[in-house]
Amino acid sequence: MVTLLLTGIAINAIGGAGLAFFTFLGTNATREQIVFWQLGSLNGALWPSLGLVAPLVAIGIVVALVVARSLDLFALGERTARHLGVRVERLRIVVIVTVALLVCAAVAFAGIIAFVGLVIPHLLRMTIGPAHLPLVISSALGGALLIAVADLIARTAVPLADMPIGMITSLVGGPFFLWLLAHAVPVGGLGVTARLVATGVTVRPEPGGPAILQDASIQVRAGEVHALIGPNGAGKSTLFAVLAGDVVPESGTITLDGAALRGIPPRELARRRAVLLQQNAVSFPFTVEQVVRMGRAPWARTPAEDDDDAAVAAAMAATEVTPLAARSVSFLSGGERARVALARVLAQGVDVLLLDEPTAALDLKHQEDVLRLARDRAREGAAVAIVLHDLGAALAYADTATLLSRGRVVASGAPSDVLTPASIEEVYGQAVDVFPHPVTGVPLVVARR
Repeated sequence: MVTLLLTGIAINAIGGAGLAFFTFLGTNATREQIVFWQLGSLNGALWPSLGLVAPLVAIGIVVALVVARSLDLFALGERTARHLGVRVERLRIVVIVTVALLVCAAVAFAGIIAFVGLVIPHLLRMTIGPAHLPLVISSALGGALLIAVADLIARTAVPLADMPIGMITSLVGGPFFLWLLAHAVPVGGLGVTARLVATGVTVRPEPGGPAILQDASIQVRAGEVHALIGPNGAGKSTLFAVLAGDVVPESGTITLDGAALRGIPPRELARRRAVLLQQNAVSFPFTVEQVVRMGRAPWARTPAEDDDDAAVAAAMAATEVTPLAARSVSFLSGGERARVALARVLAQGVDVLLLDEPTAALDLKHQEDVLRLARDRAREGAAVAIVLHDLGAALAYADTATLLSRGRVVASGAPSDVLTPASIEEVYGQAVDVFPHPVTGVPLVVARR
């Protein structure tokens, strides 16, 4: 962010120097035109010029409408959007090119009319919501209305004189944006068949540097909950990222149903597996139901789209967020946001689930609810991989556990065989006792104190 700001300041300084040079060389009439262009004005606009600009604006609006749903998913973050089938890199290029063309066309036609593209979308987002499809249309109409009103004021406020429109929009937009910043809400956004298989995976952050994951192998099978466990820095998150397709290993293979993971197109991948990340910030104040419905994005324009309402309702009911349906996610607690994110993953309607510490922000009841949901999905035939820190939860709910330490797989198998007092003490450096619960018989892990 700092680099981006400094780059903007440097480019602005270069542009300002160029304008100052032309202003210095120009006549009085030229200087007046430059000043009006810098502040924004329609005084010099001609119909032929409008004919050149209008097609670019029309193309930009059409492109924005086409990618509107994908832009909604971007509010969940790039990684989550990618897991929902968005071609992130392509969409980023399309948006940047489209915005650049629109800005160039508008500035060439009317100069720098400040704050229109900032005030109108933010104001409308606060009134009609953050969904981009209605927002694009209403922003185009709202921006045109603001410019028309500002132009009227600029032509009539001072007798026998025309003020630049940018002066009016800046007087309105500046205070509005200061108010917006002051009131901003912090964002917190089948049998036993091997479905997802990683073999001999090694990951190095830098070529030739130390490996943070070394020769790791794992099989996530249908009908099972597979827990990834280990101390901080053991390699759990890295292995999870490899399974999700977010990290490309230096060596090794990752397959989903026998096909190379990297060769599966994003949208097809999103129809076969769902990913819940640790961080689930939402950039704009979407409602809970809107966020959960984003999980159905991979099924858009397919027959499965008919199941959207039922899938969303079932996912919200399962995670107990139905009463929050109309609430903005910006005003939810951390635990409530975590449950909404899980509901989005469940609404995706796939049978390979990757859950990265889904219980981290939850209270005791909802921790148990989430683990039961994971187990129930596995009993229905899904393959579930889950990163856990709670060893007792792994013993109680997992069918298979993989224990990692210092970037290597130490053991993998039945949780009771993997999580023995000796192996836990060796990996965690803490003596423990493992004994059955006096009522249920489920193994408990208790640190020796």
